[in-house]
Amino acid sequence: MKKITLIRASIFVALAAVLVLLLALPGSEALAGTGKSTNVRFTIINHSHKTFTIHLYGDEAFTFSVPPDAKEAHVVPRDTYTFTMEACGQTSSGTINLNIYQIMHVPVCGGTAGAKGNKPHNIDTSDYIKPVRITIRNKTGDKVHLYLRTIENHYYLDLDPWGKNSEIKIIVPRDRYVYSFYACGDLEAGYYNARTYIPLDLVCTTDD
Repeated sequence: MKKITLIRASIFVALAAVLVLLLALPGSEALAGTGKSTNVRFTIINHSHKTFTIHLYGDEAFTFSVPPDAKEAHVVPRDTYTFTMEACGQTSSGTINLNIYQIMHVPVCGGTAGAKGNKPHNIDTSDYIKPVRITIRNKTGDKVHLYLRTIENHYYLDLDPWGKNSEIKIIVPRDRYVYSFYACGDLEAGYYNARTYIPLDLVCTTDD
């Protein structure tokens, strides 16, 4: 009987020793606490034709740059981070919950990633950066040097009076623009709200 009790005591001591060793291992605070790792996976899928860059700011700071048409996965400490990002030549900022795993989808410039699985774990960068693909058509009959601008963005574009280069498509931030060009012997100017399905038609408005 004493022999059996001694065996049980030995087993108990051995289990206790194993537990002490486990608690001494890196990350043991997670095992002893919530059961979660102190780190989390952050995945970025870049479908655009430009490099995507994001800067994360929390207790620690990180910068990740993902080339066009590439996917990267990183492991970072769990935290709620503020961020600045650059996609398709535009920037935005906000906060991101990296207490859970996240997948950030960077769609083609001017597009959206659409519904991507479980919403809490999937982020569409087009919710923060909203570029649009616009069409500009030269209907003046003259060669046009167009100046299209906001306070932050400026575009200088040449359009022929006919042929392929009389109509061009560019990707710009969704905004209200001022435009000006010289044609028909006078300076033409106006305002344009950049929207995908609303082209900017350059016409002569001067009276004969």
